[in-house]
Amino acid sequence: MQFVIAALILAFAGIVTFGVLRALRTQHQERERTRRAHLMYEAALRLSGTLDSQEIYRGLRELAARAIPCDGMVVSSYDADSGTVRCLDLWVNGQPLDATTLPVLPIDLVNGRGMQTEVIRTGQGRLYADVQDRVRRGGRYFDVSRDGRVRDLSPPDSRPPVARCALMVPIRLEGKVVGIVQMMSDTPGAYRREHLSILESLVAPMAVALQNAELYARAHREIAERMRVEHALKQSEERLRAADKHKDEFLATLAHELRNPLAPIRTTVALLQSDGPEHEHLAPGLAVIERQMGHMARLLDDLLDINRISRGTLPLRTERVELADVVGRAVEASRPMVDAGRHQLSVTIEGGPIVLAADGTRLAQVLSNLLNNAARYSDAGSRIELQGGRQGDEVVIRVRDHGIGIAPELLPRIFEPFLAIDHVFERSRGGLGIGLSLVRRLVELHGGRVVAASEGPGKGSEFTVHLPQAAEVPSEAPAPPRAAAQAAARRRILVVDDVTDSADSLVHLLRKQGHEALAAYDGEEAVRVAIDYRPDVVLLDLGLPVLNGWEAARRIRELGGSRSPQMIAITGWGPDENPERAREAGFTHHLVKPVDPMVLAQLLASTEPAGTP
Repeated sequence: MQFVIAALILAFAGIVTFGVLRALRTQHQERERTRRAHLMYEAALRLSGTLDSQEIYRGLRELAARAIPCDGMVVSSYDADSGTVRCLDLWVNGQPLDATTLPVLPIDLVNGRGMQTEVIRTGQGRLYADVQDRVRRGGRYFDVSRDGRVRDLSPPDSRPPVARCALMVPIRLEGKVVGIVQMMSDTPGAYRREHLSILESLVAPMAVALQNAELYARAHREIAERMRVEHALKQSEERLRAADKHKDEFLATLAHELRNPLAPIRTTVALLQSDGPEHEHLAPGLAVIERQMGHMARLLDDLLDINRISRGTLPLRTERVELADVVGRAVEASRPMVDAGRHQLSVTIEGGPIVLAADGTRLAQVLSNLLNNAARYSDAGSRIELQGGRQGDEVVIRVRDHGIGIAPELLPRIFEPFLAIDHVFERSRGGLGIGLSLVRRLVELHGGRVVAASEGPGKGSEFTVHLPQAAEVPSEAPAPPRAAAQAAARRRILVVDDVTDSADSLVHLLRKQGHEALAAYDGEEAVRVAIDYRPDVVLLDLGLPVLNGWEAARRIRELGGSRSPQMIAITGWGPDENPERAREAGFTHHLVKPVDPMVLAQLLASTEPAGTP
């Protein structure tokens, strides 16, 4: 009986013990699950909270070391294209080491026998309980000492590695192995299956964090590259703007410096021509000088106009003009070149008065350039035809010549600036190669188009200008002519120019025309002379030394009070691009050197004497 009781007691104690042990095991497992859950949560929080790869590696080390025995850790990348593994982060015995101390290892997925090769091939994590045994079986293995020295354990070096067991987990992204995390312990049997499971759980969020870090780094590199490119483009644009500004300044200075000597030449020619029979024997030579001087002035105007158009600073003064008037001005401007080539010019305007909404001066410049081109590239005595008329809602103007023609392959490019068609076409006959480009741009500013046609070399050319037609308006009654006495009135004129030849020759011409004229050679002298001289008209150069023309004009106006003189700018800098400033300074007209003496005479005849109500 006692034996039975003892057996029952022992059985009960066993049951109790088993239950207690089972409860303890369950409690331990629950604690481990809780601990692991906290670890996973902390891993997700910490690893996803940074975009710095080194911080991610450090976070993985610190988190793994809290749950897994560790004497060393290696994080490596795997490049499938090159089949190599490269160390990214190396940690041994509590200290980080230079990752580049480990060489880049080739991975043979077909015949390789190394531990890393096996993990990459299978894509599965591995627990290697006996590293030394695996090294003896073959494969490449490197040992890292505490001081960071690397030892290749491949034969003939047969020494065993310090590490006794290892965990290896692949880093996977989008189903592909992109790296390996290795943990080593110098203690035999230190690792169990749960350690491998924990490491796998830590590597998963680390892979996502590394991908985010790489995406961020890539985006940062792309942004940096874009900023570099944008900075380079900005610098290039600034250099181009600076170069364009310097080009504008050069062209303006060039025009100024060339116009200044043209002005006294033209004035002197006018003086000699006004002498009549006395210099009759010089008439042919004077005509040549005047013709070539006009040609040079037109080249300068074209050069500056094409530059203004490219910068968008060429204004159009649009008004209602009759085509016949525009054609007349163009023919008059081109007459010297047409006559010099002894060409036969035929002009036909069909359909009665044709009205255009256009800048008459610029449109005349278009037709004049086309006529000059026709005269320049035609043999002496050739026929040139200008025809104009309505065609639907357009006004169509054709300029046809029988000259050297245009090759078919050059027709699409004929309106490009500075186009060197060939030495015969462009160079031997003069020109800058910008006339046709200027024609196209001026026509386009008027809302029209221009077309070139030619049957080929030696068969002539035809340029057709299409322009929108303005609504018909009744013509205004002409203004009554001024009295002859007023047109011939004597004026007291002050000529101000720092180019002595320009000032003196213009004074001589004005005196010969019956005016009283005096010269000054800088802005301050002009103001002093105006105080006593009290001129009716001041012909004032803008680019004066000491005191510029704008300021000199303002002071002279203030001195005159109610008897302010008429202010006319005569400058080599080109047409006035600041009309508001010109009005404020008191200028009523703006003439560009070299001034046509007839234009100046007509302008003086239309001015009132100072103080005239």
